[in-house]
Amino acid sequence: MDKEFAEAFKEEIELDEMNWAVGGVYHQEFKNGDRVYFRADSVQKNKRWKGLSVDEFGGRQKKAKSASADEKQQGWETTPKNEIPKGLKEEVELDEEIADITIQKDVGKMKINQVALKVMTNARRFGLKSSLLGNNVRISGPKKKVNDYLDVVIGRSSSGDATQKGPSNPQIDKMLT
Repeated sequence: MDKEFAEAFKEEIELDEMNWAVGGVYHQEFKNGDRVYFRADSVQKNKRWKGLSVDEFGGRQKKAKSASADEKQQGWETTPKNEIPKGLKEEVELDEEIADITIQKDVGKMKINQVALKVMTNARRFGLKSSLLGNNVRISGPKKKVNDYLDVVIGRSSSGDATQKGPSNPQIDKMLT
């Protein structure tokens, strides 16, 4: 008899263990009407969910932030699709842009390769991915950031009169990717 009860109890626990789904949005409502929304993105080793959270105080939603939540905590409910906050809806892919920059001349005592290295490291500081081969620099990232960076670099004498001209042969092109 005890074995049957233990078996039934074990099955019940296993069913309750993971109720949330990846990408699911859940919320808790408090007595004063404030809400916390949570989008579950992945399960951590400690069985807590990692994801994004949006707080709603007095009807105003705050900015989405990284958070973790425990689905076993009382009060979590599944949020209907029409009530999901903007900050937790699937993020729209940013338009990726790739640009090639060719450094054309030395700047002061710096040789072309050193100028290209400086352009590449500045691109990384700007939050872009960048690669270098000789005097060719390839940058990639969100379209707006790439264009803003190109506005700063192209044509400046301090960046070796850089031009937005791609590598001339496929071999260099392949090495930069």
